[in-house]
Amino acid sequence: GSEAPARWSLLADDISQLLVVETLPVEPLARLAGGLPALSPQLRATLAQLKPRGQLARVEFSQLHSNAAPVYRQLRAALDGVDFDSRDGKIPGLLGLRGQLTADAGAVVLDLELDEAELSAPLRFRRPIPIQRARGGILLLPQAGGATVESTRLEVTGPGFAVEGNLRLGFREGERPFLDLLATVPAGDLTAAPYFWLIDVMPPVAVAWLDRALSTGRVSEGRWLWRGPVGRGAMPYLQHEGQMEASVLL
Repeated sequence: GSEAPARWSLLADDISQLLVVETLPVEPLARLAGGLPALSPQLRATLAQLKPRGQLARVEFSQLHSNAAPVYRQLRAALDGVDFDSRDGKIPGLLGLRGQLTADAGAVVLDLELDEAELSAPLRFRRPIPIQRARGGILLLPQAGGATVESTRLEVTGPGFAVEGNLRLGFREGERPFLDLLATVPAGDLTAAPYFWLIDVMPPVAVAWLDRALSTGRVSEGRWLWRGPVGRGAMPYLQHEGQMEASVLL
């Protein structure tokens, strides 16, 4: 059958308007965003690959205007189980995205509230990574010729592992995305390590050896640095155009 019509309300006075919608599906909004002239071809292609889907709840669109200042518009919404696919099989996709979204012309901010989600990049990790809890902020900054995605106070836990860190991912027209990531592992179980083997750059013999050598035990401290271009064909960094380092204390 057909979906129930969206329930909405509108409040307005001389200088402001507020439109509130109880629920909105993500797919048509993503198609609309993909057609915006201001979106670069690279970001448009990325959005098409991600195929975002799911639902927004308590959507609030506000507009404030006066004779002395430009019109200010803001969107606020709760992400209620939004999914998106991996980009090129290497930039991870996510199932079960939840959080609070705030957006205006200058930035998009997402405060994560994940409980029971799944991260996947089938050409980079050999199996999906289960996430039991994730908190932190994600910031999207549109810029001329691209955009930047940054994280703040990112904390992720899963079966046998916990990760804290920050990342910055830059998109520029005509260039591969550039990743700057620093993650620390305060403690963890070695049985969770195979989730994070990079199968697109690690030789199969190395993966098999690590599986045998690190089958039991605990990690008391770990650190992962990754700085360089990402995406199809970006790795390995044969010309030193990027850097990846990992260290653990067992």
